[in-house]
Amino acid sequence: VRGTASALYGNAAGGVVDFHSRAPDVAPFALGTRALTGAGITRANLTGSGYYAHDSSTRLFLRDAGWLASATSTHGDGARDWSRLDARNAFARLFAVAGGTRVEVQGTHYDAPRAENTGALTAAELAANPALPDPLNVQKRSRKAVVHSQVALLVSRTRGAYDWNASVFTSARTLDNPLPFAIVAVDRHAGGASLRGTRRIITSAWPLRLTAGADYQYRTTIGGISRTVLTCRRLAR
Repeated sequence: VRGTASALYGNAAGGVVDFHSRAPDVAPFALGTRALTGAGITRANLTGSGYYAHDSSTRLFLRDAGWLASATSTHGDGARDWSRLDARNAFARLFAVAGGTRVEVQGTHYDAPRAENTGALTAAELAANPALPDPLNVQKRSRKAVVHSQVALLVSRTRGAYDWNASVFTSARTLDNPLPFAIVAVDRHAGGASLRGTRRIITSAWPLRLTAGADYQYRTTIGGISRTVLTCRRLAR
């Protein structure tokens, strides 16, 4: 997510989390896998990558290039009844450096067709059997199904004391979230672009960076609000 993420996904006053994917292995092709299981959860991951370094003996315009792809599958029954989870996610990035300009394409996809909501228990219910679910959550089949996809294009270039960065992204998200008191259904599309320029001043007593830029983002939500409002009205009656 680029730019002012809180405008699209909630209040960021509590802080910012910054994730960076690891660099590809320095090899034409590398493959790795790992799996873990415990506490009712099983997770398996497969990661592949490749890297091309420029050979000074050739006259290719391309200097460096690489790719990284990862797929993860998670399944679990949970510690309580009605808490099963099925989720899959994939991530891929492809980059190349040519003529001093770095171009990178990133894509991610998350699909969780089943995430059951076991709900909360009273103190008496918890003391009797901590594995029990909230009966109302089971009766209403409270759960969540999410599909989220995002693609981004990033371009950066350094020339002397100047750095230039530009990015464009688009994303789509669907959510089906039946709850005991309402049904939340969201079909959301978002996108945006960012342009930023930085000048490094290294002649001063303290190195300075002067940065200016602009961000543009949009978001459209289809169908989710009316469906939730109608459900709440039916319950209120």
